[in-house]
Formats: sequence, structure tokens, C-alpha cells
Amino acid sequence: MLGQFEQCFGCSVGRLVGPFTIYLNCRGTLPECQSIENAVAFVQEKYEQVSTQYADKVVVIGETGWPTAGTGREDHCGSMPTPSPEQQSLFAADFLNWAEQEGVEFHYFGAFDEPWKCEGERPEVECHWGIYDTDRVPKPAQRWFIYLLEGLRGAAAGADGAVRILDLFDYVSRQVPQHKPQHPLFKGEIELNFAITINTRPPAAPAAPAPAPPEPVAPPTPQIDPDSVNPTKLRRAMHSAYDRPAFEILCKELGLDYHDLRGETLETKMLYLIDWHQRRRRYADLVRRVLEDHPYLAQELQE
Repeated sequence: MLGQFEQCFGCSVGRLVGPFTIYLNCRGTLPECQSIENAVAFVQEKYEQVSTQYADKVVVIGETGWPTAGTGREDHCGSMPTPSPEQQSLFAADFLNWAEQEGVEFHYFGAFDEPWKCEGERPEVECHWGIYDTDRVPKPAQRWFIYLLEGLRGAAAGADGAVRILDLFDYVSRQVPQHKPQHPLFKGEIELNFAITINTRPPAAPAAPAPAPPEPVAPPTPQIDPDSVNPTKLRRAMHSAYDRPAFEILCKELGLDYHDLRGETLETKMLYLIDWHQRRRRYADLVRRVLEDHPYLAQELQE
């Protein structure tokens, strides 16, 4: 039977009385108020602290993850960027890589978005932790789970059975875009293609990738006139779809430098980007580019 959870090192810790196991619930964003850049490092730190404190027990991460939308952290955490699908993908990729390397047992939170968790005075962010939305449509992070684990478990291994960092990235970057308009980026400067996992027996032949789950049948993307899109709706849609790294890439691909855009916050820079395109009669080009990156926004922009 699971005992009552208590706060320990900044995360919730509960004891399983039968098998001598400790459950650690540590999500980073609420109530711990970590940024996406520090979230996985925070979970690692708390896992190591609890493992040291309870050295005679098995520590299992019973709950960790990252939401894709929603407000509600402001009262507790102050001003922080709104969660996004891109942030969830980043957290999932970094967390899974660490957990696989270290042999950490975990339960990822969660499978599906849960609208009932936003009822009453509960923060909106609590509804959006799933790697599938309420219609069972997979979010971008779901693909990361499939292909990153495939690669770490041998699909990206060389002839000697070792999975190397650049080979793993190459495997994931080839697989993910087949299903979603995502293009993984490698952030870092390394000179050696070092091994991150080593199988005890080299594979006899390259492992064929497991077939991906079938894509759900989605309604056709609405056809809209880019010039008719309301600029306010476009700004709100961009703010929900792009975090700063993704927005910087968008600016670069549009021939602009993020740092040259006026404004101090991400949203004000988005506002300036929209105005810049309107003044040069290139507004439709911006709308088309946003829809290329995020086709699901078409219905929102059309309403």
C-alpha cells in the first residue's frame, strides 16, 4: 500500500510498504517552478538526492512530464513562458535520454489530456499534460518517445553494438519528420561521436525500425485565404505554438534576426514581426509559413 506523500528535497515522495520502494513525483513545472531549460536537470538532482537519502530502497520516478499549454503557474511561480508542444518534446527527449542511460525506472505523466482537471479553480495548465490530446491525436512528443527509445535500444547502434550520440540524433531526425512537420535540432558543440549506450552483444544485422502506430484519421485542413486572417488571431496562435527557440528559427528562415525585432518579450516581438510583414505587403507569406509549421492552426485562424 502506498503511504502518504510528503515533501522531500522539493518534490513529493511516497513509500511503498511491501517491496521496499520509494516513489518520487517530480514534474519540474508545478509546483517546482523550473524553466524548460532547467527542468530535466532539476529532476535528475532530486532523483539523486532521494536515492542517496534512501540508499537501501529502489527509487522509481512515479510521475514526471511537461504540459503543452495552459496558464495557472503565474500566481505560484511569477512570470514564466506559457508551456508549448515544443517544450514538451524537448523535455521528453532530454528526460528519456538520461533515464535510458542511467537505467532509471519511471512512469511518464501523462498519456492523455484531462479536461476535468481544469474544473473549478484549478489552474488551466493541469489539463494539458498528455502526449495525446483529448481526441487521441498524438502530440509531437509522442514521436520522440517512439524513436528515441528505438534508437537507444539498438536501432541506431553501429556494428559494435554501441549507440553513439550523433548516430542517435541522425536516426531520430530521419524518423520524426515522416509523421510530423518537425525537424529535430542538435544543440551543442562536440568533436567526438562518443558512445552513450553499449549493448552486450553487437547486433547480427541492422535492426529494422518498428512500425510506427497508425496515424489517426484527421479532418482535412481547412483552406483559408491568408490575407483574410485576423492579425490578433495570428499573434495569439503564434504565441501558443512557438517557444523562443522555435520562433528564432522562424525569424531566421524569414530572413530576419530575432534580436533585431522590437520589443522585450516574445509576444511583442511576434507583434512586430506581423506588423513588419503587413507594412511590406508580405502578410500572406507569414501566414502561409506559420501554417506550414503548424497546420493544425488553420481551423483556429479561420474561426
